[in-house]
Amino acid sequence: SVAESSRLKGKQMTSGGLDKLFEFQAKTPEMEKLRGHYGISATDANAMTTLPAQAAMAVTALTSGVSRVVSATICDGLDTHFEDWTTQQCPRQLAAFELVSKIIDDLASKPFSEKSGDSWLDHVTILAFSEFSRGPTLNNYTGRDHHLTNSCLVAGAGIAGGRVVGASSNVAMAPTLTNLKTGNFDPGGEIVKPEHI
Repeated sequence: SVAESSRLKGKQMTSGGLDKLFEFQAKTPEMEKLRGHYGISATDANAMTTLPAQAAMAVTALTSGVSRVVSATICDGLDTHFEDWTTQQCPRQLAAFELVSKIIDDLASKPFSEKSGDSWLDHVTILAFSEFSRGPTLNNYTGRDHHLTNSCLVAGAGIAGGRVVGASSNVAMAPTLTNLKTGNFDPGGEIVKPEHI
């Protein structure tokens, strides 16, 4: 039965020593390389709770077969209503995009199988998004408030890169009608929504 199969798989995972895959502070060449790539401390007691460690855990879970779907927080502190946008939000977003780049590089460097010649990036689709968007204009505190229009980044398997799909309007930065095949403005198109992604 499905339940019994799941129980046996769970037992295998808990007794199979999979925890060793995530001991990023271990003094092995493999873990040293991983720490260097993601910028994870070898000695800090809190290192495993950092955003880079979460990204490394996500990639490790995928590439080791622990999970087929993962999620990781790659940025925090973006709710900047009362903080200066340029000194707070921009550096945090830059760090997040650099972390996405490290995830992509890591997946691209790992062979998917010995026979295929593919990398893991050829078999993984990455979706990076925020649960809410920031407004296009600064508020009275030089921060930005929530907004209806948002964006996301999609990369990896099956994605034709280097494209922008959809746009916001010049007035109020509202979403515009988009041809879902071309990604361009189309008066007969649709507003791009999460279900389209």
